[in-house]
Amino acid sequence: MNRYFICLFELFHSSMSSYLVWAFLVFIIFFGGFIGSMMSGGSILVFVILTFLNVPVKTAIGTLKFAITVLGLFSAVTFLRGGAVKVRLTPSLMLSSLAGAVIGSQIILSLASEIVDVTVILLICLGIVFSLKFETSQNLETAGTKPNRILPVLAGFLLGIYIGTLGIASALITISMLIGLFHLKMIEANGTSKMMIFANNLVACIIFAINNNVDFLLGTIIAIPIAIGSWAGARTALKMESSMLRMVFIGTSILTIVKLLTEII
Repeated sequence: MNRYFICLFELFHSSMSSYLVWAFLVFIIFFGGFIGSMMSGGSILVFVILTFLNVPVKTAIGTLKFAITVLGLFSAVTFLRGGAVKVRLTPSLMLSSLAGAVIGSQIILSLASEIVDVTVILLICLGIVFSLKFETSQNLETAGTKPNRILPVLAGFLLGIYIGTLGIASALITISMLIGLFHLKMIEANGTSKMMIFANNLVACIIFAINNNVDFLLGTIIAIPIAIGSWAGARTALKMESSMLRMVFIGTSILTIVKLLTEII
């Protein structure tokens, strides 16, 4: 029997109510898929569950990549069908981000974790400024009708490197850059970011799998509530007013900043 499930078995039988524990874990994973699809932050909850099961770090990251790939797939398809993906920008962004991710995955970070956290905090703060500045414009429907051909490639490449090396709050950073550079609506930036994140996590998952660092059985079980949650989160985001979705973005950003600040302090 898989030793992670032995851990679960022992945990549940030592609990006063195994059914409540099962329900709680499934809900947390579902909620991770929901908020991850709606905006960002779901991967943190899933990673906590994996570490709670004493999964080795590399296997936990690889299994998380598998789970987030599933989340990204269901989320991206839902946003695409809902017309919330900037189709003309997506191919250039995705392909160049994959190239950046391959390079980024080979980079050994020499920066202290505190410096990394500060960098992410600054980028998220810029994202909040971008969302407040550009989302209030009424001409966003026509914004970017003649996009620069080089800018999406460069932006995707840099985002790919960031996701490949750091990956902290990657959805928030991607959404921020898409709004800041291309003046996309919040919902369009969210949907387009999910396409990019799906592609990058798929590549990362394959790399981890080749090195035997993905537990597909555990990942598949986790992926089921994640898939349902990601579909529900994307559907909810599509129905939300732009101003409300912007507030969700700002709220998620602030919570992420607070979390990073607590790690620094």
